[in-house]
Parts: sequence; structure tokens; C-alpha cells
Amino acid sequence: MKKLVFMLAAVAMSATIQAASVSWTCTNVKDGTGNAINGIAYFVNAATLSQDAFKALDGAGAFTTALNNYYSWTPSDHGYGAGKYTGDEISNSTLGLSDSSDYSVYLAIFDTTTISDSSHYYLTGVQPLGTYTGTETATVKWGSQSTASQAAGAWSSVKAAEPEPPIDSPEPTSGLLMLIGAAGLALRRKRA
Repeated sequence: MKKLVFMLAAVAMSATIQAASVSWTCTNVKDGTGNAINGIAYFVNAATLSQDAFKALDGAGAFTTALNNYYSWTPSDHGYGAGKYTGDEISNSTLGLSDSSDYSVYLAIFDTTTISDSSHYYLTGVQPLGTYTGTETATVKWGSQSTASQAAGAWSSVKAAEPEPPIDSPEPTSGLLMLIGAAGLALRRKRA
């Protein structure tokens, strides 16, 4: 009888652990000319990376570093229709979700399937995730982004880091040759 009770308890615990999930929906992401975007998207916790901090990033390297451990997907993975993270995925990510906390999230969508190849990104509005209990399903709905993503100024540039300008300094040999030439001219003038 004890074995049966322990077995039932183990099954109940595993079902409870697997019940935790975060689902989302977001559709019709388009560029400024109305073309569908087939880029990469990141599901971001606004408490760990605010939109203001995101917008302050400069260059593909900075975006890649900041988004390194966030969940991403491309249309071939999940499409821009809907997605779901399970309890195991949530606990292994930098979403920073813990039991009984109130969260807000947003999507960061790049215009190609890699950040390094992207020239622009689009941020959805911040949506409340609600109180995440760790055992229930939380749902976030952004809905159709067709109008918002096509609006003027909706897409921001992934600015490439400016290379350091070269320092103009003469080569040592050119300076030495100049001194030899000046000395030769001075000798000629003395002889004349």
C-alpha cells in the first residue's frame, strides 16, 4: 500500500511540474512596406531587460550578448502565430520567472534569422504576464501586429559599431629619410 501511495504522489508531482507553462500569440509582423517578416524573435522579461535598456544597445554584438540566454524562435520553429514554454524551459532560461511574482514581457523581433545579419528590429508592446505561480499556464496575447509593425518609425536600426579611426602617425623610416634628405640639401648649400 505504501508503494502505491508513493507512486501516486510521484505521478501527481510530475504532473504538477509539467503543468507550468507560458503561452503567447503574436501574428502579422510586417515591415514598413507590408512584407511579412521571416526573422528571429526573442521573448523578453521586461524586468531583466527593459525596452529602454534594449533601445540603448548599439550594434549586433551588443544585441547578441544581451539576448544570449533568452528564448528565440523563427517562423520555421513556431511561426509568429503562437508559442509555448514549458516549466523546464522556463526554469532553464534567463526569463527570471519565479513563483508568485508579477511580470511583464515583450517580443524583440529582428528582420532576418540571425541578429548579426539583421539591419532592423521591432519591439512589441509590453504585456503583463500576470502573477506566475510556477504551476499554472500563463498566457500573453499581442494579437495582430500588422498596423503597429508597419507604422513609421516602428522598426529601429541595428546600428553597427563604428570602427576606431586609424591614428595618423608617420612611419619611423619616412621621418628618417626626411632628415637625411634635409641634411643633404644643407650640405649642398654650404658647398655652393
